[in-house]
Amino acid sequence: MEELRRELGETRFAKERLEVESRSVREISDKRKKSLDDALAKLQEKKLQVEKQAEELNKRAEDIDDVSLFRHQVAELHNATDNWMVS
Repeated sequence: MEELRRELGETRFAKERLEVESRSVREISDKRKKSLDDALAKLQEKKLQVEKQAEELNKRAEDIDDVSLFRHQVAELHNATDNWMVS
């Protein structure tokens, strides 16, 4: 009978230890999940910022192309005017 009580006590102690370990693992897991969720949110925010900047750069590139085309057309007009005046 004494042996049975001792084994029961050991089993209860082991059960309590496992419950404590389980709680600790759960807390660590929850903290890691929160950390990963926060990192994901920041990453998504940065992605949106990069996409917005890319759109702005594309718009600026189009504006530069438009200005370059305009300058080229003005130069051709000047050349045509110069050639007309020389003739």
